[in-house]
Amino acid sequence: MSFKTQIQKDLDGFVNPDEFAEQAEYYPLHGSGPVVCNVILTHSVLFQPSDYNSSIAEQGITIDALIRDVKDPALKSYFIIEGVKYIVQRILDSDGDFISMAVAAE
Repeated sequence: MSFKTQIQKDLDGFVNPDEFAEQAEYYPLHGSGPVVCNVILTHSVLFQPSDYNSSIAEQGITIDALIRDVKDPALKSYFIIEGVKYIVQRILDSDGDFISMAVAAE
């Protein structure tokens, strides 16, 4: 087994709904209907101030997903998890395999 194959297998295990992940429907801003994927939904994440005018941290919600599932998510695209709509507010981080997004529940 190649290193790349092993990494892919490990990533699939990490976003396994039986372990850490939840099944979601992702609705891209542009494109065809929903994409079913597994994501990691985290509540009560502490966000650091994002600019020099802010000095107070805030709590929020993040969704982490595999890039291969969501491609290049745009602001205002959204996920539905267990009937709750989570709208992408900003992209926090991307390492080439995972993408982390700040979302707002609607």
